Amino acid sequence: IHAYLFGKYSQAKAMAESGWSICKSFPTWYGNIIVLFYHGLIALALARETTSNDTALSPLLQVANEAIQKIYTLSETAPQNYLHKYHLLQAELAFLKKQDQTAINHYDHAISLAEQYRYLNEEALACERALDFCMERYDVVFTPRYFKRACQVYQEWGALSKVTHVVERYGERIVAFENMSRKR
Repeated sequence: IHAYLFGKYSQAKAMAESGWSICKSFPTWYGNIIVLFYHGLIALALARETTSNDTALSPLLQVANEAIQKIYTLSETAPQNYLHKYHLLQAELAFLKKQDQTAINHYDHAISLAEQYRYLNEEALACERALDFCMERYDVVFTPRYFKRACQVYQEWGALSKVTHVVERYGERIVAFENMSRKR
């Protein structure tokens, strides 16, 4: 999880795959869902980094779709635990497919549900992923909003190293986006 949160996707993938093989030995352990969730997020992040090479992309999409399907099934009986995870995975898939409106709708649902059910860590993550999406799409209106909220929720959660990471990664560009927004 740590490697994913700090953008080290290849390292995160190796760790998730070894964790997944261990998890299969304990099929009813709750940690399996967390590993599944992050395995799906990692696969989608790596898919975005992959050039349109179907050979490399196909297994990543298979991992992501399996995670989406399983978490959706769990969300039908326990939405308070899983629905925000499902929406974040769907947002990341829409991001990959360049379905902008679908992506932003899923990010907002993920953020709202994570906030409602007090999953601070996943609310902050959803804000950061929405921030990354908006940065890539040069959205000067929503980018600062997601930046501020990601920093606020990471701080509320006590993840000060993530606040520092987000500020270092996006801070200068946020100032530029705010300046562009003021000029409109």
